[in-house]
Amino acid sequence: MNTDYYTHLEQGLERRPSAQILEALSRVLLLNEALHGHLYQLAGIAPPARVSSHETVGATLRQLLESYSAAPAFVLNPAFDMLAVNGMAEAFFSPFPRIDNLARMTFLEPVARRFCVDWTWTCRAMVAGLRQAGALYPDDSRIRHVIGELT
Repeated sequence: MNTDYYTHLEQGLERRPSAQILEALSRVLLLNEALHGHLYQLAGIAPPARVSSHETVGATLRQLLESYSAAPAFVLNPAFDMLAVNGMAEAFFSPFPRIDNLARMTFLEPVARRFCVDWTWTCRAMVAGLRQAGALYPDDSRIRHVIGELT
């Protein structure tokens, strides 16, 4: 979108922006779910269905994780939320105060610098993973939230 068009939007001179423009603005401004919906409401357009990466793990997979006691095992969603962990993973990540989001743990917990064999490499891998997740799921508010928290 060019600056003239954006200026017209800001000034209220453009009254019917496309859904594509609204999505681009929502992404750039890192709007949460509520603000995303409000933006569409202001434009008089119904928002598209949003994809969320905050899944749940079924009982069968949880049983499988718990039965695997040879090594730490866990399930992540694209935003790196720890959806399920086995007992070995709980013990493995015990130096961390919370076992909730692998990216957040890596970047925001001081213990991560000692925990990771090569913290710099781990950080690069986390950034690459979040970039990939953001590209695969551009409308995922949870991924955007995690990136926003880390930024």
